[in-house]
Amino acid sequence: MTLNRTMITASTFLIILLLPLPYFFQDAWWVEILIFLLVLSLFSMVFIANRQIRNLSEQHLDLEASNTNLRNEMTTLKATNKQIRDSLAEYRFLVDHLDAFVFNVNIQTDTWLTTDQLDGIQAFENKIHPEDKVNFYKRKEKWLAGQAVRFEFRTVEASGEICWNELRTESTFNESGELERVTGIIIDTTARKVKEENLAQMAFYDTLTELPNRLMLKSHLNKVLSRAKRTKHEFVIMFLDLDGFKAVNDTLGHETGDALLKDVATRLNACVREEDLVSRIGGDEFIIVFEETSKDTVEEIADRIIVNIANPYYISEKEARVTPSIGISIYPEHGTDIDSIIDHADKAMYVAKSKGKNRYQFYDLELEEYPQPKETFIAKFRKLFQK
Repeated sequence: MTLNRTMITASTFLIILLLPLPYFFQDAWWVEILIFLLVLSLFSMVFIANRQIRNLSEQHLDLEASNTNLRNEMTTLKATNKQIRDSLAEYRFLVDHLDAFVFNVNIQTDTWLTTDQLDGIQAFENKIHPEDKVNFYKRKEKWLAGQAVRFEFRTVEASGEICWNELRTESTFNESGELERVTGIIIDTTARKVKEENLAQMAFYDTLTELPNRLMLKSHLNKVLSRAKRTKHEFVIMFLDLDGFKAVNDTLGHETGDALLKDVATRLNACVREEDLVSRIGGDEFIIVFEETSKDTVEEIADRIIVNIANPYYISEKEARVTPSIGISIYPEHGTDIDSIIDHADKAMYVAKSKGKNRYQFYDLELEEYPQPKETFIAKFRKLFQK
């Protein structure tokens, strides 16, 4: 560009010098031709220079536009970079303050990154409960193959405490569909498990005596009946009502009555076998379920219950006494469904009361002749389950 300007300036200066030549050489035709060529050359250079200037201007505009775009992209990149840094900071804060173990596996290089850089996931694997090891390693094979998993397992701490954990994984695949990474998290769910157990305790166990309640009894009886039909075995229901309990409540107070019921529950559990179910179905009424047992064994247990329940109770320096009236029915001899078996045990219990209390009575058809209460227990039983 500078060279063009120098040439134009020189040519212009030369033309100015040559302009007087025709006056000195009026008959010299070559002078006019020389001047014409010089002028033509000058105009050519001016045209080329203008074209170059126009091209440079266009290039300058393009450069300015590119520069503006670059500045915009830089601004966007800076904003994105800040968002990434902020997100990473938030992620790190959450990971550091989360009561959980996070890991990331690079499948291609078999590289593990964990929140605990010292022990890694090996720390969990070393503590897995023996009963959960097989399932844990089966699930591990699945998640390392790219399958998302979610399962619970137990660990045994150095103190001997058993803790519950939940493991979840997610997989990342590349554009070719190949597994690249697996990200996982292990959460301590012990507190939730304890809460769930407490809720189950409240739902299926009597809050006063901690015996199974009527809901648990119903579920248990359905299973017992199914097993008995499948194996063609008998099972026995023992219906027990406390004689004299109302008098204890009226004379010694409800707190003493509640304490007595708790003591009765303890004595009943001490009288039966480990596999037998003792349940409180309300007030001073209890039902005991026996599977695969003989009539002689049931009679022995009933005798033990009568002796133990009739012994005096000493509560807050007060003496209280109750006795049991027990009705017994047997599947399938006395009924083939739960309602009829409970109903017959209830009738037998009322006959035991009418015969003097503190005794047991097996059901038989002759008991139908004895007077019965206006509302049978099975009717009350159904009402309780409808609530």
